[in-house]
Amino acid sequence: MSTTGFLQKQGSAYLLVLLVMISAFSLVAGMQQVLFRKTTALRIQNNEMNLRNALILGLQQGMQLLSEDEDPGVDSFADEWMKPLTFETTDGIYLEVRLEDAQVGFNLNLLSLPLPETAPRTYFDMFEDLLKSYDVYPDSQELKNIQARIQINEVWFENHETLLLLSPESGDYLKAMDSLSALPRPQSEPLKVNLNTVRPEVLQAMVGTTFTQWVNMILAAREETEIQNPGAYMQHLPIAVQPLVLSMVGASSEYVNAVIIAETDYTQKTLTALLHRNDEGEVEVLRCRW
Repeated sequence: MSTTGFLQKQGSAYLLVLLVMISAFSLVAGMQQVLFRKTTALRIQNNEMNLRNALILGLQQGMQLLSEDEDPGVDSFADEWMKPLTFETTDGIYLEVRLEDAQVGFNLNLLSLPLPETAPRTYFDMFEDLLKSYDVYPDSQELKNIQARIQINEVWFENHETLLLLSPESGDYLKAMDSLSALPRPQSEPLKVNLNTVRPEVLQAMVGTTFTQWVNMILAAREETEIQNPGAYMQHLPIAVQPLVLSMVGASSEYVNAVIIAETDYTQKTLTALLHRNDEGEVEVLRCRW
Protein backbone atom coordinates (compact mmCIF):
# COMPACT_ATOMS: atom_id res chain seq x y z
CA MET A 1 0.00 0.00 0.00
CA SER A 2 1.37 3.39 -0.96
CA THR A 3 1.87 6.09 1.56
CA THR A 4 -0.84 8.17 -0.12
CA GLY A 5 -3.41 5.36 0.12
CA PHE A 6 -2.57 4.77 3.76
CA LEU A 7 -3.02 8.42 4.61
CA GLN A 8 -6.36 8.50 2.79
CA LYS A 9 -7.63 5.51 4.76
CA GLN A 10 -6.34 7.01 7.99
CA GLY A 11 -8.06 10.31 7.18
CA SER A 12 -11.30 8.49 6.44
CA ALA A 13 -11.09 6.71 9.79
CA TYR A 14 -10.52 9.99 11.59
CA LEU A 15 -13.44 11.54 9.76
CA LEU A 16 -15.69 8.64 10.67
CA VAL A 17 -14.67 8.90 14.32
CA LEU A 18 -15.30 12.64 14.21
CA LEU A 19 -18.76 12.13 12.73
CA VAL A 20 -19.57 9.55 15.38
CA MET A 21 -18.42 11.94 18.10
CA ILE A 22 -20.47 14.80 16.64
CA SER A 23 -23.53 12.55 16.46
CA ALA A 24 -23.00 11.46 20.04
CA PHE A 25 -22.60 15.04 21.22
CA SER A 26 -25.75 16.07 19.31
CA LEU A 27 -27.68 13.19 20.87
CA VAL A 28 -26.49 14.12 24.34
CA ALA A 29 -27.32 17.79 23.75
CA GLY A 30 -30.76 16.84 22.48
CA MET A 31 -31.38 14.67 25.53
CA GLN A 32 -30.23 17.50 27.77
CA GLN A 33 -32.67 19.90 26.10
CA VAL A 34 -35.53 17.42 26.52
CA LEU A 35 -34.57 16.86 30.13
CA PHE A 36 -34.31 20.62 30.72
CA ARG A 37 -37.77 21.21 29.21
CA LYS A 38 -39.28 18.43 31.29
CA THR A 39 -37.58 19.74 34.43
CA THR A 40 -38.82 23.25 33.70
CA ALA A 41 -42.35 21.98 33.06
CA LEU A 42 -42.28 20.01 36.32
CA ARG A 43 -40.98 23.07 38.18
CA ILE A 44 -43.76 25.24 36.75
CA GLN A 45 -46.37 22.58 37.53
CA ASN A 46 -45.07 22.21 41.07
CA ASN A 47 -44.99 25.97 41.55
CA GLU A 48 -48.57 26.23 40.25
CA MET A 49 -49.70 23.56 42.70
CA ASN A 50 -47.91 25.26 45.60
CA LEU A 51 -49.53 28.59 44.71
CA ARG A 52 -53.00 27.02 44.58
CA ASN A 53 -52.45 25.30 47.92
CA ALA A 54 -51.31 28.62 49.38
CA LEU A 55 -54.41 30.37 48.03
CA ILE A 56 -56.65 27.74 49.64
CA LEU A 57 -54.76 28.22 52.90
CA GLY A 58 -55.26 31.98 52.64
CA LEU A 59 -58.98 31.50 51.99
CA GLN A 60 -59.28 29.26 55.05
CA GLN A 61 -57.49 31.85 57.17
CA GLY A 62 -59.85 34.56 55.94
CA MET A 63 -62.92 32.44 56.66
CA GLN A 64 -61.65 31.73 60.17
CA LEU A 65 -61.00 35.44 60.76
CA LEU A 66 -64.54 36.27 59.67
CA SER A 67 -66.09 33.54 61.81
CA GLU A 68 -64.21 34.81 64.88
CA ASP A 69 -65.80 38.26 64.68
CA GLU A 70 -66.85 39.06 68.24
CA ASP A 71 -69.92 41.07 67.21
CA PRO A 72 -71.38 39.82 63.89
CA GLY A 73 -74.44 42.00 64.53
CA VAL A 74 -72.44 45.13 63.69
CA ASP A 75 -69.75 45.38 61.00
CA SER A 76 -67.59 48.43 60.32
CA PHE A 77 -64.19 49.35 58.91
CA ALA A 78 -62.78 49.00 62.45
CA ASP A 79 -63.41 45.25 62.56
CA GLU A 80 -60.36 42.99 62.60
CA TRP A 81 -61.56 40.97 59.61
CA MET A 82 -61.53 44.09 57.43
CA LYS A 83 -57.83 44.63 58.00
CA PRO A 84 -55.48 42.97 55.43
CA LEU A 85 -53.74 39.84 56.66
CA THR A 86 -50.25 39.06 55.33
CA PHE A 87 -47.95 36.15 56.10
CA GLU A 88 -45.44 33.79 54.48
CA THR A 89 -46.02 30.05 54.12
CA THR A 90 -43.48 27.36 54.94
CA ASP A 91 -42.87 27.09 51.17
CA GLY A 92 -41.74 30.70 51.05
CA ILE A 93 -44.91 31.97 49.37
CA TYR A 94 -46.06 35.45 50.36
CA LEU A 95 -49.81 35.61 51.04
CA GLU A 96 -52.11 38.61 51.28
CA VAL A 97 -55.69 38.07 52.45
CA ARG A 98 -58.23 40.87 52.00
CA LEU A 99 -61.85 40.60 53.15
CA GLU A 100 -64.14 43.29 51.80
CA ASP A 101 -67.74 43.98 52.73
CA ALA A 102 -69.90 42.93 49.76
CA GLN A 103 -72.90 44.94 50.93
CA VAL A 104 -71.52 48.35 50.04
CA GLY A 105 -73.06 48.67 46.58
CA PHE A 106 -76.39 48.68 44.80
CA ASN A 107 -77.58 45.10 44.31
CA LEU A 108 -78.61 44.71 40.67
CA ASN A 109 -80.96 41.89 41.63
CA LEU A 110 -83.24 44.51 43.16
CA LEU A 111 -84.15 45.54 39.61
CA SER A 112 -86.18 42.35 39.22
CA LEU A 113 -88.37 43.18 42.23
CA PRO A 114 -91.47 45.37 42.17
CA LEU A 115 -92.25 48.09 44.68
CA PRO A 116 -95.71 49.30 45.74
CA GLU A 117 -97.09 52.08 43.60
CA THR A 118 -97.14 54.26 46.70
CA ALA A 119 -93.36 53.96 47.14
CA PRO A 120 -91.65 57.35 46.78
CA ARG A 121 -88.87 55.83 44.67
CA THR A 122 -88.35 52.72 42.56
CA TYR A 123 -85.22 50.61 42.36
CA PHE A 124 -84.75 51.88 38.82
CA ASP A 125 -84.85 55.46 40.16
CA MET A 126 -81.99 54.56 42.48
CA PHE A 127 -80.11 52.78 39.73
CA GLU A 128 -80.46 55.78 37.41
CA ASP A 129 -79.32 58.26 40.08
CA LEU A 130 -76.31 56.07 40.88
CA LEU A 131 -75.27 56.03 37.23
CA LYS A 132 -75.66 59.81 37.03
CA SER A 133 -73.22 60.20 39.93
CA TYR A 134 -70.64 58.66 37.57
CA ASP A 135 -71.67 60.96 34.69
CA VAL A 136 -73.49 58.10 32.97
CA TYR A 137 -76.85 59.22 31.58
CA PRO A 138 -78.90 56.35 30.11
CA ASP A 139 -82.04 57.47 28.33
CA SER A 140 -85.43 56.27 29.48
CA GLN A 141 -85.77 53.84 26.59
CA GLU A 142 -82.50 52.15 27.49
CA LEU A 143 -83.66 51.67 31.09
CA LYS A 144 -86.98 50.30 29.83
CA ASN A 145 -85.12 47.82 27.62
CA ILE A 146 -83.07 46.60 30.58
CA GLN A 147 -86.19 46.27 32.71
CA ALA A 148 -88.00 44.37 29.97
CA ARG A 149 -85.10 41.94 29.50
CA ILE A 150 -84.92 41.31 33.24
CA GLN A 151 -88.64 40.62 33.50
CA ILE A 152 -89.01 38.59 30.30
CA ASN A 153 -85.92 36.45 30.86
CA GLU A 154 -86.21 36.43 34.67
CA VAL A 155 -82.58 37.45 34.80
CA TRP A 156 -80.64 36.78 37.98
CA PHE A 157 -77.38 38.69 38.10
CA GLU A 158 -74.71 36.26 39.23
CA ASN A 159 -72.10 38.81 38.27
CA HIS A 160 -72.60 42.55 38.07
CA GLU A 161 -70.76 42.58 34.73
CA THR A 162 -73.83 40.84 33.27
CA LEU A 163 -75.26 44.33 33.04
CA LEU A 164 -72.94 44.96 30.10
CA LEU A 165 -74.53 42.02 28.29
CA LEU A 166 -78.02 43.39 28.83
CA SER A 167 -76.99 46.76 27.48
CA PRO A 168 -73.81 46.32 25.40
CA GLU A 169 -74.31 49.71 23.75
CA SER A 170 -73.52 51.47 27.02
CA GLY A 171 -69.88 50.80 27.76
CA ASP A 172 -70.01 53.74 30.19
CA TYR A 173 -71.54 51.39 32.76
CA LEU A 174 -67.99 50.29 33.50
CA LYS A 175 -67.50 53.55 35.39
CA ALA A 176 -70.04 52.50 38.01
CA MET A 177 -69.01 48.86 38.38
CA ASP A 178 -67.38 49.34 41.79
CA SER A 179 -70.69 50.59 43.21
CA LEU A 180 -72.73 47.71 41.81
CA SER A 181 -73.06 44.21 43.20
CA ALA A 182 -74.77 40.97 42.23
CA LEU A 183 -75.65 39.40 45.54
CA PRO A 184 -78.33 36.68 45.80
CA ARG A 185 -81.81 37.65 44.69
CA PRO A 186 -83.81 38.97 47.65
CA GLN A 187 -86.70 36.83 48.83
CA SER A 188 -89.06 38.40 51.36
CA GLU A 189 -87.23 41.73 51.57
CA PRO A 190 -84.27 43.43 49.94
CA LEU A 191 -80.78 42.48 51.02
CA LYS A 192 -79.67 45.48 53.04
CA VAL A 193 -76.61 47.63 52.51
CA ASN A 194 -74.44 48.22 55.55
CA LEU A 195 -74.67 51.85 56.74
CA ASN A 196 -71.20 51.50 58.27
CA THR A 197 -69.54 50.68 54.96
CA VAL A 198 -71.90 51.57 52.10
CA ARG A 199 -70.42 53.77 49.38
CA PRO A 200 -71.58 57.39 49.73
CA GLU A 201 -72.84 57.56 46.13
CA VAL A 202 -74.94 54.42 46.68
CA LEU A 203 -76.52 55.85 49.82
CA GLN A 204 -77.24 59.10 48.00
CA ALA A 205 -78.87 57.24 45.12
CA MET A 206 -81.10 55.34 47.54
CA VAL A 207 -82.64 58.45 49.08
CA GLY A 208 -82.32 60.78 46.09
CA THR A 209 -80.41 64.02 45.61
CA THR A 210 -82.88 65.93 47.81
CA PHE A 211 -81.52 64.40 51.02
CA THR A 212 -77.80 65.08 50.67
CA GLN A 213 -77.73 66.53 54.20
CA TRP A 214 -78.99 63.21 55.62
CA VAL A 215 -76.30 61.29 53.71
CA ASN A 216 -73.61 63.61 55.08
CA MET A 217 -74.99 63.08 58.59
CA ILE A 218 -74.65 59.29 58.21
CA LEU A 219 -71.09 59.59 56.89
CA ALA A 220 -70.11 61.87 59.77
CA ALA A 221 -71.77 59.62 62.37
CA ARG A 222 -69.96 56.48 61.24
CA GLU A 223 -66.63 58.32 61.32
CA GLU A 224 -67.08 58.88 65.05
CA THR A 225 -68.38 55.43 65.96
CA GLU A 226 -70.03 52.42 64.32
CA ILE A 227 -73.74 52.69 63.62
CA GLN A 228 -75.62 50.01 65.56
CA ASN A 229 -79.25 51.06 65.12
CA PRO A 230 -80.08 52.42 61.63
CA GLY A 231 -83.67 53.09 62.73
CA ALA A 232 -82.45 55.88 64.99
CA TYR A 233 -81.47 57.90 61.92
CA MET A 234 -84.74 57.53 60.05
CA GLN A 235 -86.42 60.36 61.96
CA HIS A 236 -84.36 62.82 59.97
CA LEU A 237 -86.10 61.73 56.75
CA PRO A 238 -89.68 62.48 55.65
CA ILE A 239 -92.20 59.91 56.90
CA ALA A 240 -93.05 58.88 53.34
CA VAL A 241 -89.44 57.89 52.65
CA GLN A 242 -88.61 56.21 55.96
CA PRO A 243 -90.14 52.71 55.36
CA LEU A 244 -88.38 52.26 52.02
CA VAL A 245 -84.96 53.39 53.28
CA LEU A 246 -85.25 51.40 56.52
CA SER A 247 -86.04 48.26 54.50
CA MET A 248 -82.77 48.72 52.60
CA VAL A 249 -80.23 49.55 55.31
CA GLY A 250 -78.68 47.61 58.17
CA ALA A 251 -75.62 47.67 60.41
CA SER A 252 -74.02 44.34 59.53
CA SER A 253 -73.06 42.26 56.51
CA GLU A 254 -73.65 38.61 55.80
CA TYR A 255 -71.86 38.64 52.42
CA VAL A 256 -68.13 39.27 52.13
CA ASN A 257 -65.77 39.32 49.16
CA ALA A 258 -62.44 37.58 49.70
CA VAL A 259 -59.38 38.46 47.63
CA ILE A 260 -56.37 36.19 48.17
CA ILE A 261 -53.00 36.93 46.50
CA ALA A 262 -50.16 34.39 46.51
CA GLU A 263 -46.78 35.56 45.30
CA THR A 264 -43.27 34.20 44.86
CA ASP A 265 -40.21 35.94 43.44
CA TYR A 266 -41.38 35.35 39.87
CA THR A 267 -45.05 34.34 39.95
CA GLN A 268 -48.31 35.75 41.30
CA LYS A 269 -51.76 34.18 41.43
CA THR A 270 -55.10 35.51 42.72
CA LEU A 271 -58.20 33.84 44.10
CA THR A 272 -61.50 35.68 44.59
CA ALA A 273 -64.49 34.28 46.46
CA LEU A 274 -67.89 35.32 47.74
CA LEU A 275 -68.40 34.27 51.36
CA HIS A 276 -71.63 34.03 53.33
CA ARG A 277 -71.79 34.24 57.13
CA ASN A 278 -74.96 33.11 58.88
CA ASP A 279 -76.34 34.26 62.23
CA GLU A 280 -74.33 31.60 64.07
CA GLY A 281 -71.08 32.90 62.61
CA GLU A 282 -70.60 29.93 60.28
CA VAL A 283 -68.91 30.87 56.99
CA GLU A 284 -69.30 29.16 53.62
CA VAL A 285 -67.98 29.78 50.11
CA LEU A 286 -70.71 30.58 47.58
CA ARG A 287 -68.61 31.41 44.54
CA CYS A 288 -64.92 31.01 43.83
CA ARG A 289 -62.78 32.07 40.87
CA TRP A 290 -59.08 31.50 40.22
